[in-house]
Order: sequence, then structure tokens, then C-alpha cells
Amino acid sequence: MSVETHKKKCSEISIADFLFFYKKAFDRDNIGALKQLCDRYPETAKLAFDENIIDSLSPHSDSEHFYNYPIASSDDRMTEKHVLNIVAYLLGLLEVPKQYKDFLKTGVSYHQVFNYFTSRYQKDYDKDSLWDDFFMKLPELRRIIEHRHICNIDELIYHAYEYFEKLHQNEI
Repeated sequence: MSVETHKKKCSEISIADFLFFYKKAFDRDNIGALKQLCDRYPETAKLAFDENIIDSLSPHSDSEHFYNYPIASSDDRMTEKHVLNIVAYLLGLLEVPKQYKDFLKTGVSYHQVFNYFTSRYQKDYDKDSLWDDFFMKLPELRRIIEHRHICNIDELIYHAYEYFEKLHQNEI
């Protein structure tokens, strides 16, 4: 690899990483780091501060904290809030007991995705792992799912979506 190729490769940064580091520096009131970041990556900075570009990169779930029931959005991400909405549907509750949150954080595989709205990475849980390692592994949830004759994760998501959609319409 030539020196020029190495410099070019090292000078590239994704918009997500740029925003992540920018937010960290901003939160720490580190003006020097903010300036250095913008000076080092001027093209990325230009893109990162363009609202049209950020809007095009942001799925609906990035602003899920504005919604009481993010499962009712038409997004494929399985964020913690989406999963907990499904658990709430199964249990018939609006607040999910802490034990489910704790198990979700330790027992289910996920990958990190960037949330452009908060400029942070968040977990996107794997649907197959959710079904096998969470919903089918926890006896109470499994019993409810079997009682309702729900056969797979997509069907479960659909029923939770319908439930919260109706709940939302009744609130209006």
C-alpha cells in the first residue's frame, strides 16, 4: 500500500463515526477536539451537518423516543423499546418488569447500529435470537405465545403492532 493510499484511507471516516465523536467532544465541552475533528474531516463534516442527508440516513426508529409505542412504527429495527413493546403486549402491561430488560441485555445477540437522531450507537437485536433465546426461553412468555398460537417472530411482531396501533387510536 502506497503512502498516499494509506493517508487517504486514514483520512476517511463515516458520517456515523464523525457524529459519534463530535457528540462526545461537544458533551465534554472540548472545543479543541471539535475543531480538530472538523479540520481533519471537512468533507464528512459538511455531509454530517446537512439535514437532508441525515434525514435520508435516519430510519424511523432513530426518533422512537418521541413515541409511546415504537412497535407501531413501520421500522424493521428491533431496538430495546420495540422488544419491550412486544413483551408488554404479551403480558398485557404498559410497563415491562425490569427482569425482562436485564435478560434482554444479556441473553440475546445483537449488532450495533448508529442512531442519527441521538448521535449514538444502539443495539439492534437479531430476530432469530429474540425468538429462540428470549421469547421461547422465558417460560412465562413462551406459555403466552403458545396459548395464543403464535408460530414465529414475525407473527408476534404483527400482533404487537396491531395491539399498540389500536391502543394508540383509542388514546386520540
